[in-house]
Amino acid sequence: RPPFRDFILNPRFSRKARNWSIYSINDEVAVDHIARYEALDEELSRFSERVGCGPLPELPRLKSTTRDPSTGYRAHYDDETRETVAGWYRREIETFGYAF
Repeated sequence: RPPFRDFILNPRFSRKARNWSIYSINDEVAVDHIARYEALDEELSRFSERVGCGPLPELPRLKSTTRDPSTGYRAHYDDETRETVAGWYRREIETFGYAF
């Protein structure tokens, strides 16, 4: 595997790192709801109720420990890689109120 910085700054990867077009048309969100992964249990429960599926089984817990921010994903970024990724996901960050 290449070092993280090299991976992020590789132009071949940057062309693949786009999701906005999956759920937007003419640069506007075009789906009824976008589930936030960080609240997946609640999101799936709400969806299940909305479509009448009844209660869902509990999701398996993998890698669900709380991490020290100094060793979490943020520690891998420098100013350039942070700005690069923020540019790729600018629309998502603005639309959904995320912050790095």
